[in-house]
Amino acid sequence: MTKKSVTFWILLVASLFIATLLISITLKIMKAAFYLLLLTVVTPIIYFLLKSLLSSGKQNSNSDKLKSRD
Repeated sequence: MTKKSVTFWILLVASLFIATLLISITLKIMKAAFYLLLLTVVTPIIYFLLKSLLSSGKQNSNSDKLKSRD
């Protein structure tokens, strides 16, 4: 093997290793960003759902009080 071919293979292996690391890090960052985005989208939906479920009993009692006043 000549010096050029050894250099070529070393550079090829090093570039493959670095590319694999960069892709791996990029995918981890994208996964974390996706989870944060999903969290910010789902949280208000769950909040309003729970708020409507918990306040539904209170609204009925208030409307009963108004009916009994008449």
